[in-house]
Amino acid sequence: MSSVLQNRLKTARRSLAHQASRLKKRKKPSRKSTLCSIADPATMLLKAALDQPAIEHAIQPIRVLETQTSIYECESEGELPPFHQKGTDLEEKLQELQTCEIMIQSNGCELVELISRDMGSGMISKATVDRLMLFKLTANAMVEASLGFTTEDDEFFDAIEGPSLEDSPPDSSASSPTDSGRSITSRVMTPMIPSERRTRVPQRPSNSINYLSLMKNCIGKDLSKISMPVDFNEPISVLQRQTEDLEYSSLLDRAVEEKNDPEKRLALVTVFAISAYSTVGKRTAKPFNPLLGETFDFDRRSDLGWRSVAEQVSHHPPTCALFAESLRGWNLNQSYTYTSKVKGRSLCVMPIGATYIRFEDNEDLFTFEKVSTATRMTNIMTGNLQTDNYGDLCVKNLRTGAKCIIKFHEQKYFSKEDPRKVSGAVLDPSGVAKYRIEGSWDLQTTVFKIDLEENIIEEEVLWKVNPLPKDSEKMHNFTKLAIELNELEDGLPPTDSRLRPDQRLMEEGKWQVANEVKQKLEEAQRERRQKREEQNIEYQPLWFHRKDLSKMIDQNDVYDFHSDYWLHRESRDFHLCPDIFSLD
Repeated sequence: MSSVLQNRLKTARRSLAHQASRLKKRKKPSRKSTLCSIADPATMLLKAALDQPAIEHAIQPIRVLETQTSIYECESEGELPPFHQKGTDLEEKLQELQTCEIMIQSNGCELVELISRDMGSGMISKATVDRLMLFKLTANAMVEASLGFTTEDDEFFDAIEGPSLEDSPPDSSASSPTDSGRSITSRVMTPMIPSERRTRVPQRPSNSINYLSLMKNCIGKDLSKISMPVDFNEPISVLQRQTEDLEYSSLLDRAVEEKNDPEKRLALVTVFAISAYSTVGKRTAKPFNPLLGETFDFDRRSDLGWRSVAEQVSHHPPTCALFAESLRGWNLNQSYTYTSKVKGRSLCVMPIGATYIRFEDNEDLFTFEKVSTATRMTNIMTGNLQTDNYGDLCVKNLRTGAKCIIKFHEQKYFSKEDPRKVSGAVLDPSGVAKYRIEGSWDLQTTVFKIDLEENIIEEEVLWKVNPLPKDSEKMHNFTKLAIELNELEDGLPPTDSRLRPDQRLMEEGKWQVANEVKQKLEEAQRERRQKREEQNIEYQPLWFHRKDLSKMIDQNDVYDFHSDYWLHRESRDFHLCPDIFSLD
């Protein structure tokens, strides 16, 4: 085997192992799974990466080519001309690429057979989904291993004419389902490659805030109606903060697989609802209140499998609506109005609204309402803050009638309970407890399967919080996902939070200028509102429309997302968008 081929083989194996390691981190196996489990795509990928005989067998045609070349060299007299040698090298490289194509086609045939079998049964199996993921990762790994062919200084490549890979038109055949049965073309937008996303934001400057004066002026008032300096903010909007609820969407991906265990699916949805509070304990700064009509979209289909759109649909009261759809077969719709007041030494945030999660395989529909959050000042002189969540979280399956009630235990000074504790039980439609859930909302949550006498049959840690990035405490205590939220992308609509000037200035540490810009934006918003009132015009959101009463699930199911947003995003047709960030 030539040194070039050996290097390519090593690169391919390293790439496969790297992809498998990433998948292992994204989808941790249950306690009962083993290293040899064929259902685990990461294990299958590792096995393929380390299976030297299989790989060597697949590249046998290249060895034949090498043998033929060697015989030719022995029979020839003298050295080959330089151009002939270059042609031989090019032929060998093309042969290697063709071999990679054969391997991908072989895996593709196996995938087609699995899909054909599933079509006969009318249901897609987990093995097919795992094989599809394996096929995708294997193809990506082979492409990555082949990139080295274009990096060498070769005059023959300079002479080739025609469109490059980057110029090729995207595939427009794939589509993703939505909650209303519509099909949205998945070619819309080209998401950023995960490795290209930023890993840091500018450090938060140290500032001296007169907390005592702030508390004195805000007691008993609704903070959503008070203009606060950016000193109290973090450089993301409420729309982006709500999108962070999807950080642990892998729990919903796993819930898709629990179609035959509805109570286990309910437990996974409940733990997903708990995970949305994981960053509250360390993030004491408030996000920017969005301007009316402000939007934020996040396309993470390339790595997380979902995309979302959020819009500020009302200003008084401030209401944010969000819709997310996943390639794995679930969608999420929610709208919340946030009210906040200062009571004594505590800032209380009370969300009013609901979250709805629908699974497409059997129309399971889950709903829950968020609990309240309180930020308490433990020391007025130093301004030390402590945040806690409290109340009952009730997750219901509206299709079956099963429910799970989780208690967020309020931390008290003399309590012996673990801080930030959550506990509850999953009840089937008849009210019998099937699972017990215990843990903390900022660290991890364990689910216990129990029998009728509440004896533990098995237990599993369903969720653990992701570690924070290095120096996170200097960067607003942001998570990896939060760091990526405010990163600029091409083709954003003019209403997107990432284009908001005061928020961007605040992120860059220019707080004084940010405060001046913030006041101008808020004043312009008041002027627009006054004009609408004078003309007796009722504001209508652009991408979320109010539902008819006959189509509402309950009183909180108010807004319906219109998928034509993505069509405008693709074509960059933003003529409908209001100019809300203009400083003229």
